[in-house]
Amino acid sequence: MFWTSPTLAAGVAARWLTPTREFTLSPGVCTDTRAIDASKLFIALRGEKHDAHAFLSQVVAAKSQLIVIDREDAFATIRESAALANTSVLLVHDTAAALLSLAKAYREYLGTHGTTFVAVGGSNGKTSTVRMLQSVLSQSLRGSSSQKSFNNAIGVPLTILAAREDDQFVICEVGTNAPGELEPLSRTVQPDIVVLTSLGREHLEGLGSLEGVAQEEAQLVTGIKTSGTIVTPADAPADLLLTAIHATLAREGKHSRVMTFGTSANADTRITSREQSFEGVDFGLADGTVFSLPVLGLHNATNAAAAITVARVLNLPDAANREGLKLVQPPAMRLQPHTIATTTGSIRVINDAYNANPDSMLAAIATVREIAWAMSRQASSVSANGSKPRLVLVLGDMLELGVHGPQLHAESIAAAMATKPDVLVLLGPIMCAAVPAARKMRASEDETNLVTHASTSLDACQAIAAMLRAGDLVLLKGSRGTAVERVLTALQAQHASGVSAGRGELKPFAPAKM
Repeated sequence: MFWTSPTLAAGVAARWLTPTREFTLSPGVCTDTRAIDASKLFIALRGEKHDAHAFLSQVVAAKSQLIVIDREDAFATIRESAALANTSVLLVHDTAAALLSLAKAYREYLGTHGTTFVAVGGSNGKTSTVRMLQSVLSQSLRGSSSQKSFNNAIGVPLTILAAREDDQFVICEVGTNAPGELEPLSRTVQPDIVVLTSLGREHLEGLGSLEGVAQEEAQLVTGIKTSGTIVTPADAPADLLLTAIHATLAREGKHSRVMTFGTSANADTRITSREQSFEGVDFGLADGTVFSLPVLGLHNATNAAAAITVARVLNLPDAANREGLKLVQPPAMRLQPHTIATTTGSIRVINDAYNANPDSMLAAIATVREIAWAMSRQASSVSANGSKPRLVLVLGDMLELGVHGPQLHAESIAAAMATKPDVLVLLGPIMCAAVPAARKMRASEDETNLVTHASTSLDACQAIAAMLRAGDLVLLKGSRGTAVERVLTALQAQHASGVSAGRGELKPFAPAKM
């Protein structure tokens, strides 16, 4: 048994502040004083804004059996109440480090019971790929995966520690913002399989360049089992990532198998056909197998191919894998489709506002363009009042791009214009400032109606929602900090209260032809 008090104390290298007791806890760890489960271990973490040590009295009041702290002075505030509640307390040097140590110990314990660990990294598509893997593998095996986007030094160990002792697989999403973040997480997860979804221009403020991103993402293989498998893209710029992977393996003295996926002719799992609709994507592989995915985005066929590769590495049958993909649900605000009913028809919104970088921005624009083409071929796409369907792109600022930001925003605007949307709305100061540079990149005059607003206020989002009308296909895309999804919230509120689409005015905006 792993979840006994002596094992847990040894796992975090702790000293007892209360009399030693032997008892067994439920699997999992609590770190939030607002959601305490008395049957689980509580670890008091210190963050930038909050220190759980300040709320230990609440943890004791909730009758938690075991608390781990790293401030002995905080114990003085609960010494008497802990004794009365029969709560045990352990002292460690650093609670965040203890969380990682405990997760590593539990991972090793689960490994001895045959649990397969899959680590999912990459620039884009991590959470979507985790959801696909969970759905596919669950058709044949029992297991668990990261909740939400738990992919940092806190989320990864919490994912491991939440696993059941009889899980056959555990899928950990692992992310990075700066050099050096992935290696310790990889050594904690010790993956049997590493999936790198893509290489793109992410977090350039910390990682510097595409080469820097490749070098950091490749660190996810540092902790891989020697007998493990690395599943990585075959499509460009895969050469940068493959070079970095092999360099990391050589440094670690490992010879793990590398398998590739994508549309390239040399991919081990090669996609030969893809078809997009508002309902999802159908795609075929070179071996003749065909899969359907109820998730938007042609690039998600590539993520699904990665999931199929993992399933095949585990020798799972394609019939079960196919059913698993059919059951996938899109993560919230990641190419999530919504249909808003109006008095004259429907407005279709694709909410991809969870986050954005230049590559995911281009992928989202390509997706909505494909869907627009499909809709234009359907008579049902014309609204009841006979108005022509419009393609409307609402693009917010992309954050954490550092000195590259202005250029990359200009490139994204130019790429958006190249798709010839009917309306392009730019939301945020960085997007708006990049318009002159984007104009210079365009060789010809565009007919798109350009609407700009430097503010990302609720008023701006409500004004954007008010300009939409029945038949429109709308993309919402931007970094988390811009909260572009508020356009959808405003649109839903307007039509829930009987406000007709297209009747709002754009007085705060500065429309212009580009």
